Amino acid sequence: MGSLKKQQWSGALLLFFAIMALYVFGVQNTVFIYDDYEQIETEKAEFSSYKLKQIFTKPHFSNVCYYRPICRLALLFEKLAFGDKAWSYRIVNATVLSFISIALYLFLLKFLPSLGCGMAFCLGLCFALHPISAQMVYIITCQEVLLFAFFAILHSYFYFNGKKLASVIFLYLAMLCRENAAALPLIILIFDVYMNRKLGLKVAFKNGLLKTRYLWLVLFLYLIQRFMIVSLVDEEMESSSLAGPVMAYLFMLQSCLFPSFSFIYEPGLESWFTFERTLPTVIVTVIALFCFLKNKYDDKLKNSMMFLLLWIFIVYLPTANLFSQQTSYANRHCMAVMPELIALLVIVFSKLFTDYKKLAVIMVIVITSVFGFISYKHKVYFKNELLFATQWLRHTPYSKHAQRLASMALIREGHFDRAIALIKESIKDGEYNETMYNNLGIAYQCKGQYDKAEPYLNSILARKPLNKDVLFNCAINDFYMKRYRVAFMRFVYISSLSSKVGNIKVDENLCNFINAAWQNISLQMTFSSF
Repeated sequence: MGSLKKQQWSGALLLFFAIMALYVFGVQNTVFIYDDYEQIETEKAEFSSYKLKQIFTKPHFSNVCYYRPICRLALLFEKLAFGDKAWSYRIVNATVLSFISIALYLFLLKFLPSLGCGMAFCLGLCFALHPISAQMVYIITCQEVLLFAFFAILHSYFYFNGKKLASVIFLYLAMLCRENAAALPLIILIFDVYMNRKLGLKVAFKNGLLKTRYLWLVLFLYLIQRFMIVSLVDEEMESSSLAGPVMAYLFMLQSCLFPSFSFIYEPGLESWFTFERTLPTVIVTVIALFCFLKNKYDDKLKNSMMFLLLWIFIVYLPTANLFSQQTSYANRHCMAVMPELIALLVIVFSKLFTDYKKLAVIMVIVITSVFGFISYKHKVYFKNELLFATQWLRHTPYSKHAQRLASMALIREGHFDRAIALIKESIKDGEYNETMYNNLGIAYQCKGQYDKAEPYLNSILARKPLNKDVLFNCAINDFYMKRYRVAFMRFVYISSLSSKVGNIKVDENLCNFINAAWQNISLQMTFSSF
């Protein structure tokens, strides 16, 4: 028994170093992408009581109803440690992914010891090299879903081992990483009722509520805390429909089973719902259901499959467009359930792994190699933000997020005319778009055409007079159009509102503008006195 345990943990250690080695090589020369700017690059590297208060009392984004302070806190510590080296944050993501892979490896060995350490190792590596897993490493802000998966697994482990305090702590941490964790108490309750169903549903439900009362208390406190933080956020959500959850679950299965060779980020329905990928997904799902119904499993495996099924269906619900979501089709949603899906599929096809071991080994090695090749092919898009944005826009040309990112990437690269053309094309229908109007104003400012920037910035300010980002851009416009008094008053007002505005740090750029505006006012007053 001791030698077997030693072998298992040696395999876990080898799995960790194998994953880390592959990703350390892969993340070199990568840059910040998309939300990384707002969440990392524009944040000041300081640790203070004020900063902690901001993290725990503000939503994840200013315009989205997300409350994920643990992720923001983790990114702050990483900022203090690494500064603005993008690759180092991805190493942290790879580390968390390694721990999740090890958890999958140990789970398979516990419930299917016949697999052996070698096969469990290959399956853990297969999960870690999957394009979805790779995307979670390369998109730094997806650290939220990696931390959620890690804490949720620890919560479940400690709960079933009778460690109430540890279970409650990790549940709370998981909820502060991602909203999906709010579904965990319901999963535990249903599973408890299922396990004690012989006592009668009424008694089993009552006992289950009593047993999970600590989890429900923590959930209640979390919901109050979250409501207080995000209740005032003005967010535009996608409209939901009855077909939404069905299509979202199909997207999840397809993305996990047959990932696209082309890099696709937050695809539209027309990008992922294709015959060559959707049909094989349906076929594999039907085969899995057939095996599940035909094969005989012992009680231990039946119980584990029940728990995994509950996890997959209930944890995915908040992002399955059952409730209106910003992006119902995104790989980061799939990551919340992918380890459990892989474990479930391995158990369902366990007969294949035990009766046809050589075939199973070859199959897993081939699948792992294909996943690794796709992930390696995708990493190029994280070495240049414009390349990332262009690829996203190619697959989802009507995505407002893709258009916004592409326009900002073009501006950062100095392609102002291309940015202006893209923005004008996206707003040609006359629909008001605050972000694109702001980007258009910035593009004109970068070209020195402040008179053309002014109407777009003013149109935003007319609707949202306290928008600090636009106020700052308007103040810059006033400054360069030599309206120094107006610019000075706006700069001073902005500095009183916040310690950081948009992408500009107050103690640096803003103070310089205030001083420059005041000096020009003084010069104007001096000349007017003669």
